[in-house]
Amino acid sequence: MTAVYRASVFVAVLFAGACAAAEGAVESALSELAGRLLSQAGLSGKHTLAVMPFESRGSHGPEVGRGIAEYLVAMMQGNPSVDLVDRIEFSKVMEELALSQSGAIDESKALEAGKALAAEFLLLGSISDALGKGMVNARLIQAETGRIVSASSIPIDPGALTGFARELFAEKGQVTASLFRSMVIPGWGQFYTSHPVRGGISIAAFAAAGVVTGVFIGKAAGRGSDYEDFNESMKRQDDEAVFRESVCPTGCTQTEFNALKSAYSDSLFEAYEREKRKAVIFGGVTAGVWALNLVDAAIAGAQSRKAFKLYFGAHALTHYEAGVVYAF
Repeated sequence: MTAVYRASVFVAVLFAGACAAAEGAVESALSELAGRLLSQAGLSGKHTLAVMPFESRGSHGPEVGRGIAEYLVAMMQGNPSVDLVDRIEFSKVMEELALSQSGAIDESKALEAGKALAAEFLLLGSISDALGKGMVNARLIQAETGRIVSASSIPIDPGALTGFARELFAEKGQVTASLFRSMVIPGWGQFYTSHPVRGGISIAAFAAAGVVTGVFIGKAAGRGSDYEDFNESMKRQDDEAVFRESVCPTGCTQTEFNALKSAYSDSLFEAYEREKRKAVIFGGVTAGVWALNLVDAAIAGAQSRKAFKLYFGAHALTHYEAGVVYAF
């Protein structure tokens, strides 16, 4: 049972981990891209940076470009040396420059917006198709001169990009997203909302309860089969004679034999009932663990949604194709 339990936990963790890794592939790639840009620029001290929506080309919809810009902004917000500049002011400037409905921002217009906001640098980019991959291209431009101070590109699976944008603006951070995943595989929702320890506990607890339940179900099935086989065998004279010889080696009356036969049948049935009760009890425990896993997944989803809405909920890109200005 220990070997089966360990194997079950290993497979469940491996699967949930793979799902979480797949969902975080875009985030990891974009983090690497941002790191390259800032590293190549070699900037020191604090500088203001305006992040513009990325231009979507080829098969990519405009929401992909907005999604990439939103993620880059959110990632930079976690930098302790970054201070957020009023985004409402940025939206006003974009509207004044007639850019509020534009999915792609011309570089000259972006430079004009940057100067109006007193931003020292602009982060611009695009998403295009290249050899079956989605290529994310980004460049850091000095707003005053238009000089490119750093540029980098990174390939990302097109399907992953589309899913990333869809989750960013529709699903990511919702309670139902983590709840559904943990409903399918206990712990998956916790991994999805970046709570790996809680996810691991849910997987391990569910696997342990499930394995024990499975063991008792197997034992109950075996005891039930023994009970049925014995009663069937007593209908055959040869088998009854063998059993009689085993329980009455020195001989016994028919009444005594019937009493022994009935007692043995009852003992088999009682053994079956004991194992069945254990299976029912641990089945209930397994269901309880699954239910607690769903409650925890809902809590994890709510916590994730709260953190998510601090930025995206209050400033979602639905009316303006706006960027965000940061000082870093």
